[in-house]
Amino acid sequence: MNRKGISKIFEALCSTVILLIVISVFSQLTAPSNPYSFQAEAELRKLGYNVLQQMAIKGGIDNVFFNETTGELNEDWGLKVKIALQNILPKGLFFNLTVYNATIQDDHVVLQLLDENYPYISNFVRKFEESTAVGTTYIYTTKNIAGKVRILVFYLNLIRGESYG
Repeated sequence: MNRKGISKIFEALCSTVILLIVISVFSQLTAPSNPYSFQAEAELRKLGYNVLQQMAIKGGIDNVFFNETTGELNEDWGLKVKIALQNILPKGLFFNLTVYNATIQDDHVVLQLLDENYPYISNFVRKFEESTAVGTTYIYTTKNIAGKVRILVFYLNLIRGESYG
């Protein structure tokens, strides 16, 4: 083999290596930093919505929250909801649920805590960090219980146990 042929082969190999390095660096810069985290957020949001919707469809919200005859708020609704969420949600998932009563005052929707005794329902001892929790909002209109219809707004934060350190 002559020297020109060897130098052309060496030049082609160097060009190929440089091209592969450029492509790999460019793909790392354009790819999301952690595609699993984006997928996990979407899954948690869907899970939160599905849990709240199943509670609503099966009549759990009306039965657990309100007395059927008086329409008043049950005293132990927070404890019952906490137990239900602990049983429904997968192990290793922490939650924080806040329930608001929506009313209309002066053509504006006003949200007030449903019950001051239960500002939130949680199985998490520390405060959720907004950047790590995934929130789901669910709006529910109660059935006509003792002549009362309420609009409830549920805000459910979920966080995976392994993602919080």
